[in-house]
Amino acid sequence: MLKKILFPVLILTIIYLIFVEYKDIFYVKSVFFRWLPLFLIFILIPILINLSLKQLEVNNRVFYSFSSILILDPLTGFIAGKIADKDIDLDGKMTKGIVIHKEWVKPKSQSGYWNLSCKFMTQNKVYITFRHTDRKNIYQIGDSLSIKYSESNPENSTILELK
Repeated sequence: MLKKILFPVLILTIIYLIFVEYKDIFYVKSVFFRWLPLFLIFILIPILINLSLKQLEVNNRVFYSFSSILILDPLTGFIAGKIADKDIDLDGKMTKGIVIHKEWVKPKSQSGYWNLSCKFMTQNKVYITFRHTDRKNIYQIGDSLSIKYSESNPENSTILELK
């Protein structure tokens, strides 16, 4: 009996740790920690699902294991976005930032758009926002924009003019 619940418990523990205990991992700029949730969600969890289904003697377990990615991928984006928004709403502070990077992005099957990043300072440290889309192409490098960031984790920030 214990063997049959081991892998599901591991899966739930990993999901709990990522989305509840260590939710700030989505905003870390360290290469290792940026890839860690992706590794856990897209590689380790499907492997654990496969092993769990193997113990239960389920047919097509490889199909179900890799199908879990189709559920986990959008779910991860949705939950991470909700956590970020809630964190900023509960713990948000305002400051001004300067546009320091702007680039034209054109995926193959879409029309293009402008991405930009801002630099802002808080707690005597400089932070850079993740890229935000400037659909109307209004802002230029050097422009001052309003930044709302989480005081407990300034890596989690948003550019209010582009929200």
